[in-house]
Amino acid sequence: ATPEMQRGISGEGIQWPIKKRMDQQNNIMAKRREKFTNLMRETEKVGKEWPKQNKSIGEKTRGQERRKRNGKNKARQAGRRCLKRNKQHTYTITYNQANKTEKQKKQARESQGEIPTYNTKNETTTTLFGHSVQKIDNRSTFRAVFQNPNGINPNPGNYEFLLSLRECYDNCISLIGLSETNREWKKADQLNQLKEAVHKTWNASLIQTSSSSERFENNYKPGGTATILCEDHWTSRVLERGEDPWGLGRWSYILLSGRKNRKVLQVNGYRVCKATAASSGETTAYKQQYNILREKMTGVIDLRKQGVLDMQVWLAYYIAMGVEVIFYLDGNEELKLAIGKWCELPSYEMGKHVTSTEHDGSLATLVTTLGLLDVIREQHKEDILATYARGTKRLDYVFVTPKVMASVERSCMLPFYTVFGGDHRPILIDFNAKLLFGDDSYEVQRAKSRGLKLSDPRIVDNYLELLQQQLTYHKIYDKNEELKDQSAEGKWSDKSTKQYEIIDTILTESVRYADKMVAKRYSTRYEWSPELIRSVNAVRYWTLRLKKVKGMRVDDGTIKDHREAAKLPLAQSDQIRSRGDIVESLREAKRHMYENQRRHAELRRTYVEEIAEALLLQRKPWLAEDGYEQQKQEQVEKQFKELIKRENIRKMHQTIGCILKPGRGKGLLQVDIPDEEAVPPPGESFGDPNEPKMWRGPWISIKEPEEIAKAVAKANIKNYNQAQHTPFAGSQLDEAIGKYAENDIARRILQGEEIPEELKAPLMEETKQIITTLGQKPQVVINKEIKSYITAEEFKAMYKALPERISSSPSNRHVGTYKAATKSESLSGLYADLMSYPYIEGFGPKRWQVVLDVMLPKEENNWRISRLRIIQLYESDANQSMRLIFARQMGFILEDSNLVPKVQFGSRPGKMSISPVLQKVLTYDIARLAKIVIGCEENDAISCYDRISNTLGYLQCKRLGVPHNAVKALADTWSNMVHVIRTAYGRSDSEYQSTLAVPLYGAGQGSTNGPFFWLLMFIIMHDSVDPALRALLFISACATLIISRVGDAFVDDSQVGATSSHINDPSLSFSDNIRLHELEVLEDLQKLAQHYERLLWSTGGALNILKCSWVLISWRWQNGRAKLATIKDAPAILTLTSGRNSTTQEVPRLEPTALYRTLGVYITGDGTTKKAKELLRSYAAVYAGKIGPAIMNPVTAFYAFQMYLSPKIGYPLPVSTFSFKECSYIQAPALMVTLPKLKINRNSSRAIVHGPNRYGGLQLKHLYCEQEHGQLRLFLGHLRNRDHTGDLIKVAMSFMQILAGSTIPFLNLPYSRYAKWIERSWLKSMWEFLSRANFSVDVRLA
Repeated sequence: ATPEMQRGISGEGIQWPIKKRMDQQNNIMAKRREKFTNLMRETEKVGKEWPKQNKSIGEKTRGQERRKRNGKNKARQAGRRCLKRNKQHTYTITYNQANKTEKQKKQARESQGEIPTYNTKNETTTTLFGHSVQKIDNRSTFRAVFQNPNGINPNPGNYEFLLSLRECYDNCISLIGLSETNREWKKADQLNQLKEAVHKTWNASLIQTSSSSERFENNYKPGGTATILCEDHWTSRVLERGEDPWGLGRWSYILLSGRKNRKVLQVNGYRVCKATAASSGETTAYKQQYNILREKMTGVIDLRKQGVLDMQVWLAYYIAMGVEVIFYLDGNEELKLAIGKWCELPSYEMGKHVTSTEHDGSLATLVTTLGLLDVIREQHKEDILATYARGTKRLDYVFVTPKVMASVERSCMLPFYTVFGGDHRPILIDFNAKLLFGDDSYEVQRAKSRGLKLSDPRIVDNYLELLQQQLTYHKIYDKNEELKDQSAEGKWSDKSTKQYEIIDTILTESVRYADKMVAKRYSTRYEWSPELIRSVNAVRYWTLRLKKVKGMRVDDGTIKDHREAAKLPLAQSDQIRSRGDIVESLREAKRHMYENQRRHAELRRTYVEEIAEALLLQRKPWLAEDGYEQQKQEQVEKQFKELIKRENIRKMHQTIGCILKPGRGKGLLQVDIPDEEAVPPPGESFGDPNEPKMWRGPWISIKEPEEIAKAVAKANIKNYNQAQHTPFAGSQLDEAIGKYAENDIARRILQGEEIPEELKAPLMEETKQIITTLGQKPQVVINKEIKSYITAEEFKAMYKALPERISSSPSNRHVGTYKAATKSESLSGLYADLMSYPYIEGFGPKRWQVVLDVMLPKEENNWRISRLRIIQLYESDANQSMRLIFARQMGFILEDSNLVPKVQFGSRPGKMSISPVLQKVLTYDIARLAKIVIGCEENDAISCYDRISNTLGYLQCKRLGVPHNAVKALADTWSNMVHVIRTAYGRSDSEYQSTLAVPLYGAGQGSTNGPFFWLLMFIIMHDSVDPALRALLFISACATLIISRVGDAFVDDSQVGATSSHINDPSLSFSDNIRLHELEVLEDLQKLAQHYERLLWSTGGALNILKCSWVLISWRWQNGRAKLATIKDAPAILTLTSGRNSTTQEVPRLEPTALYRTLGVYITGDGTTKKAKELLRSYAAVYAGKIGPAIMNPVTAFYAFQMYLSPKIGYPLPVSTFSFKECSYIQAPALMVTLPKLKINRNSSRAIVHGPNRYGGLQLKHLYCEQEHGQLRLFLGHLRNRDHTGDLIKVAMSFMQILAGSTIPFLNLPYSRYAKWIERSWLKSMWEFLSRANFSVDVRLA
């Protein structure tokens, strides 16, 4: 058998053990299908009912007919109307096997992407929604299909049902969930018929049905469900199965086991329609459930609400035990606009119904409380189609727990009347079996554990000793001295570069060897300790010795390694040679290992105590001397407690992370790309599949590792090539400047000389201005020489500050190996020299020219190729040397010389991302307080770091004084960079790099030079802005302070704006003057925005104009009161061109009341907070849904609230203006689930909940206090720094003072008396808090 067959899959995609049976069954089904087709043709010709089926295709026996008559009689005796046989819709079925080749027919276990086409009586057709149905391997993908078939007939003679099962078989369905089966499953013959029909299709299967406890004599019984698990490799996982424990038949379930106690609950449910007991028929599912509940409950019975309550407590019972849930439900309720609230219910008790007056009985509340996710909604954000043929609403859902959502690969809703022919859409979901159960689809490569851990000084010393042995053996230090002499004497040659590469290779291998030798081997069941691992190695040693005695081939080196790891005496172990003695030694080793495993916690404590002592003696070696025993013991105990505390905190954060962010860190498991073969509906278009960002059609999921890598490489090449054909990238000017900016044209540009007209003529005016700016010598205050080497002291300081866990180094020389080297003077000097040579001599080392591309989804569970973020992992020493040579040195010089524009807050030390947001908020506040007209445009730049023009960056570096060889080393490294794709399956064989035909640009995210080079681009853009353009200008109310600025920026997130400078004309009406103000603002903003776009394009960047937006703040006066003008009141259009393209695009305009996102904060032009309040509350509700059902101790719940939720919701608060009541409303959902976790009544006084610890309070953060504390920090900090933001605050205060109408500083006035005359603003919010807290502020505006 081939390897594919050995693992259960044949080369044709068919399961090998059942291939022969499948061929036989294919022939049988072909004959039956032909007979069925003949019957259909006869029916169409005659136009009558179906002919009576003979015995060969399902004729009932006499006994069956007799039982049927008896059942009818009993039903009549009971006074119940006996319904006729369920009338099925008649369809004309076109089965897609007709045009298949024999080979395709043979491949029955693979989906051919074809679905039977059903034409209804009205000749209506429907289309697929979501992902396309793709070929899968049913061992690595768990495919489930759910549908409400509106009744089934499992009789083996019903070929329509058999064909539906066969279709499921052909499409590799693993789980079938059918709701509203309308069968009496309490009758054995009905269940046996279903089993027989399923068994004809699958060898191994498991069926679980549900129906109400009310008995029907007829086979037809409304309601009920059936859950079918197919294939032996899935049925072998079953732990438990059952149905609705209250006997109402509302759901059936199957509990499956996974690897390492992982459990997945598959639930298939049906919720009755809206009805009443009086209006519903006697046999309906509603009446069945009503009759049962009427005997158990008193009062008004709400079946739909009770169904939700019972489902919630039952599911919560399993979720609380750590079980993951997949819940299919025909809910007969639309959730599109529904907003659920968090409502906890009592614990589940068998047979006891739960009641609640707080619960609204909606599915939305159930989903929110349990933290479930809607699969279709999560994967397809667009409007979801109706799932019921005779309605316009979506009634069917698949809800999953967050961890299960991480395993969803594809999801779609199939057309109506397909699969089982019901009038509800079938929902098909593909789950990754590896993530769902722990089984491999393709082997997911686990993150390699680093051998060297700095937590144990003894391991660090051992690592350094092993490394020094290797370096001494290879004479690395002597070779390094030779290179140092050649560099100092100016005799560096190509031979020297080759010698450098040899030294670097030997050092890399030595580091890997030492790292491997000190590595720990962890067990997930037992806590790690050296004693336990030695006993395990002893068992392995004697096992290998026994194999060798038996004549098996065993490597002597492997035996030696295990003996040394077990620390067995050589003389003693070699004396044992007979087979009996070896067996006895193996038994003794196993007994010792089992004993250590029982004592693993005790051994772990001993090991941690030894670490504590080693750490203590490293800091205080004098404690090892005589006379300090008592002090040493106390210090060791203290250090031991600290280590235990750290370990517990680490585990706690890991637990919180798994609850709040399930599936994070799993790597790239799949990629969704546009389905190029998808055919759009007539008259519509899905867009260009080569532009995934604009694609509107179905997507194809790729999960084969190499195919993923190829798709990612194709997208990344396109991304890094975006700067092509901009002035300094791929143009004639770029070629003239040279690869390293070393040609004569580069020299002439930097010296301010004219360049040839043929190079200058095609350029835009903005590009010419950039060239002019490059020729102007910067006013550097400190004439400090920029060095191109790194000292040992700088190496130590740099790596001591770096966290050990930072991901880096494709060569596996991780950060820990460099941090350990800082403890050795010789190693620090060696590393510093090897990091310096490239910049001194001007070359890029081969190891530095390999980078790992790691793709991270921008939204959780969104694998679309257009929504993946590229993170580059450089070699650690390459990245840090770039930081030291370029970013750090040049950054200090730029800041000290005041060369960085004040409007830029990103990539600068000491600046906060919240400050530019505050400037935007203050800008809108001043406009509203002073009633002036302004316009602001938010710019959305495309791929900031990936579109940097490298040549322009090199010119700017040389302009600022960076040595040529340092620039050459950087350029050589970047131009020859080889990109390797890393996915969840490891490093791929696919790689790409820059070529002459397709050059790659940009520094990329992950490079320490990325933020610095973008800062250089922004500086040259800002210095090239036309000073004649009018921008934002604010004058204080007393005209003592005048401030102006172009806009605000944090890295590439920028805003430009303009205020009106029009002077009112007395001869014109007030409305005419206002209109002139608006037109002037529009004209100035148009010029400024277009100017910024062209400057950005000249540096290699671009704007996504359709994602940009602008706001016009203007006024309309009615009865002496001003109100903000809407778009209808003040019509205006802002258009921009992109690059050399002369076609204009309209920039979307927002209403002043519209909420928009900027730097993670949602703000509005009118200062209202209603929409932002609801948005932040939704974050708290999501948190509550995840924390509520989770099992955690009070300490974990406390830290989850304080350290995860509060920072997330608290980030925008310093620039927000929420009231105390609004803040309480925002955090209420999270607080209601946190307090019970803390063993505190959720109705406890909030003074206790938020009060400080010293007064007996819990000290849980209140958002209002966090908001006002943040406001005061920004207010005092910017005023004391006397920066641009502080000036804006002073201008706003001047207008606030005028409106307050008092000479007393308004911040010290009673808020309740004076605030009612003033517009809502940031300063007013802070004033309210100061008045409430009885604080006073003295601000000197001078």
